[in-house]
Amino acid sequence: NFGTWDVTAALPVAGFSSGDGSSFSVGNLNLDVRAGSRKSLIGAGGVYLPLAIGWTGGVSLYLPTGTSEANRVALSNVLVLPKYLHEYASIQPYGIFGAEALIFSAQLRLEYTHMTAMRGAPAFDSVGYLNWAASLVTRAWVVDLVAEFDGLKELYNAPAMNDVFATLGGRVGLGPVRLGLGARMPITTPSATASE
Repeated sequence: NFGTWDVTAALPVAGFSSGDGSSFSVGNLNLDVRAGSRKSLIGAGGVYLPLAIGWTGGVSLYLPTGTSEANRVALSNVLVLPKYLHEYASIQPYGIFGAEALIFSAQLRLEYTHMTAMRGAPAFDSVGYLNWAASLVTRAWVVDLVAEFDGLKELYNAPAMNDVFATLGGRVGLGPVRLGLGARMPITTPSATASE
């Protein structure tokens, strides 16, 4: 953490259990650089208002370090393709805007994903799409209630990226640990070309 700037590295891991036993797969190594700021609003007379706004901008880089089994995660949740689709290196510039007032917070996010084939023989050499999201969080004592909409829009070679999802859930903060449970539902029906 460099004050305004933040640099992180992450390596996602997925576990599978079936009749054949249990196994683990490693996803793609992620490097992320971001900067942001938060500001409390001041009203007349220099009094702080119960409202704060903030923004974050950054870029994520996913290196094709994943195992082939990690594709199972990617293909079951298109919102995490760059993390687990092991054939591609991906770059994701993004921007986030948020506002917080009393027990409510809202967030808007827009990111562009460009994926370049590096391993194997995937259907497309390059893939591009937009991902947008809008969320509202309400704090109810120690529980956060969350409602979120996520949308995907194909730019090129991404026929599966034309959907909208709704997620409802909750989060509990227990010291340094945050536990969450949610349900994601598709709002749109995938097109026939997405499964070809």
